[in-house]
Amino acid sequence: MEINEFQHPNLGWTCKSNNLSEKASLWITYLESFKKEKGSKWTMNYKGGSVTADQDKVDCVMIYGNSGNLLVELLDALGSKKIPLEL
Repeated sequence: MEINEFQHPNLGWTCKSNNLSEKASLWITYLESFKKEKGSKWTMNYKGGSVTADQDKVDCVMIYGNSGNLLVELLDALGSKKIPLEL
């Protein structure tokens, strides 16, 4: 797969749910912080880089390794969209 808005060379991996869906699963390695951006976008900083994702286009967030503080605002946003968070 080529790198797109859901992929970054230092990120663990992403994958689409299926060919018909625009949503993707997002794996963050060694999360350091989250930052709310405009609308439904979040920037996630992790060991080795950062990625910005639109929560409306994510079906699952997985975090691997030691993690920074998870923002209550992020947990609420993911919960309101029924997006699972795996640690």
